[in-house]
This record gives sequence, C-alpha cells and structure tokens, in this order.
Amino acid sequence: MSKDALKDLARDTWEDTMAWAKLQILPGVHKKMVRKTQRDLEALAKHVGLSLEMDVYKDILDELEELERQFSDDLTKRGQSTSDMIFNLMSVANAEATEAYSISIGRIQWISFIFLPLIAISGLFGMNVDILADNPSFGWYFVIAIPFLILVLVITFAFQYKLNIRRGIASFAFGTREFFRNVWGKLQGKANGMGGALV
Repeated sequence: MSKDALKDLARDTWEDTMAWAKLQILPGVHKKMVRKTQRDLEALAKHVGLSLEMDVYKDILDELEELERQFSDDLTKRGQSTSDMIFNLMSVANAEATEAYSISIGRIQWISFIFLPLIAISGLFGMNVDILADNPSFGWYFVIAIPFLILVLVITFAFQYKLNIRRGIASFAFGTREFFRNVWGKLQGKANGMGGALV
C-alpha cells in the first residue's frame, strides 16, 4: 500500500470515527427529548384534568437506552479495530522504509570500505611531503594502489567467508561467488539509481 493510500485511509478512518461519535450522542439526545415531552404532557394533562397513559413513553425510553448501549458497544469496537488496523499498516510501511534505508546504507558502507584505501593513497600522492620529494612517476600510484586494493579485497573475502561459516555455508567458492553476485548487484543498483537521478 502506498504512502498516499495510507494517508487517505487514515483520514477516512478519522472522519468515520468523528461521524460515529456524533451518532453515539443521538440516542441520548432523543432520550432527553422524550423525557421532556413526557414531563410536558404530564403537566398539560394535570392542567386540563385528563388521565394520561405513560407506559408508551416508558417503552420508548427503554428502547432508546438499549439503542444507546448497542451504539456505544458496536461503534467503540469498530473504531478500535479500525484504528488498530491503520496503526498496523502504518507500522508495516515504516518497517519497509527502514529496511530500504538500511540496505542503501549497507551499499554505501561496502563501497566506502573498498575505495577508502585508494582515496587515502591518492591523497598521499597529492601532498607535498618529504616521502615523495623525488616526485615519483605516475606508475608508482598503481604499484602501491593495486596491492593495497587486493589486500582490502582479501580482508573482505575473509570476513565474508567467516560470516558464511557462521551461517553454515562450508564452501568458500560458493561464498565467494555469492559475495561477487551481491557486490555486483549492489553496484548495479547504485549505478541504476544514479542513472535515473541524472536523467
């Protein structure tokens, strides 16, 4: 269910609850009107000197009390169950949004983890420090960066292998293939997201 649909559903539920609250008041108002009518008729009957049958009004009042009780019970239960349903739907939508956010953050962490050493080496070559006072050639960047990247990937594979063993996956090859599929899928998803943002 989309966010807009949830908002519409919540708004409609709120409007229904307000309408139910108004309906719940009506039997009480009718009871007051019947009692007032009963008193007025009794006063009129006394004034005129007629005898008046009041059992009819007692039956009406009893029926209105029963109707008020049924309204109160039924509308309260319906309102509570509807509110609970809306709350549960909102909780599910929030959980889905949180999960999507966690996946995005996980992708960013993996990319940062892999490329951070290369960024550090690039920064080192861009500085004027005495280690690089001889102005080494551009090829030295690759001589240092590639082994460093391989070291990071080996550490990453070892970490992934350890996780796979904990999960019960004994085959390193399967874990490595699965890891590459995950990383490749994450990178493709990131690239697709960037491409969609650029268009």
